[in-house]
Amino acid sequence: MDIYQQVCRHIVIPLHAIWERTPYLRHLPYLEKSQFFPEEEIQSIQWEKIKNLLKHAYSNCSFYRSRFDVAGIRPDKIQSFNDYLSVPIQTKADVINAKNDIYASNVAKFYPFLTTGSTGKPLQGFWDKKCSQFKRACALRSSFWSGSR
Repeated sequence: MDIYQQVCRHIVIPLHAIWERTPYLRHLPYLEKSQFFPEEEIQSIQWEKIKNLLKHAYSNCSFYRSRFDVAGIRPDKIQSFNDYLSVPIQTKADVINAKNDIYASNVAKFYPFLTTGSTGKPLQGFWDKKCSQFKRACALRSSFWSGSR
């Protein structure tokens, strides 16, 4: 790494993040480390995140709670990947028709984003600031993969 890259990575970018008041760089050490975790550890982390996501969706989104109830599913009963396969698949039309029922009641502010529309028409989604900052750190890590420093 040349001196310019060192200055940018360790001084300019962190100072810019402080100026922006964005915490995305705090995620970067974990992302850089976790990409080399053994497969079993990654699968364990993924499974915990899936279980937490299902619990969150059921507890905070009437759209998902209704879908789970109709299918006779409770998130706490999903104990394996085979159980997870019983979670109803949601289509783009389902999400569009959900209107306000899809919003998580425990999130104060959402920020809109659009999908690329690779399946025909872009879909508007929403995320909170924490998600946005984590995604930004992921994008930075992927830039590192391509050699950008």
